[in-house]
Amino acid sequence: MQKIVYRKYVTLNNQEAGFTLIEMLIALSIVLIICSLILHSMIVLQRSKREGNFIHPREWEIFYAQFKREITNSQRQEISNGKLLLYQNSDVITIEKYQDKIRRRVNNQGHEVMLQKITGLEFIKNGRLIVIVVTDQNKRSFKGEVKPYVYE
Repeated sequence: MQKIVYRKYVTLNNQEAGFTLIEMLIALSIVLIICSLILHSMIVLQRSKREGNFIHPREWEIFYAQFKREITNSQRQEISNGKLLLYQNSDVITIEKYQDKIRRRVNNQGHEVMLQKITGLEFIKNGRLIVIVVTDQNKRSFKGEVKPYVYE
């Protein structure tokens, strides 16, 4: 009868080399870098999703400055069907809501976006003032008043 002997230790041939400590550290560092990039991109996406539905205060300031310039350069102003018509020399400039944007058109041609991410636009003529009220997609309201130089 033969005895079966089990070896307690496994020996590796020279051809069967395992991972070294340096290789494991490099692999671990690559995995950590990838995980940190994924985490950072998720944070950026979440922030942009949260902040994507409202008008930034700087955007409003730029729009309002353009709006004031348009009104002060016009000779006559009219509000008709939710649109502001500005008469400058022989041109008619229309400022109106279009989808989720405020657009500017000259002689009913072109399409210049002045402000986006809006849900409401209202023009009010209050005596000599022209008041604009804009509501963004987060229901925040922005209001501005302009007094034209030339009056009707």
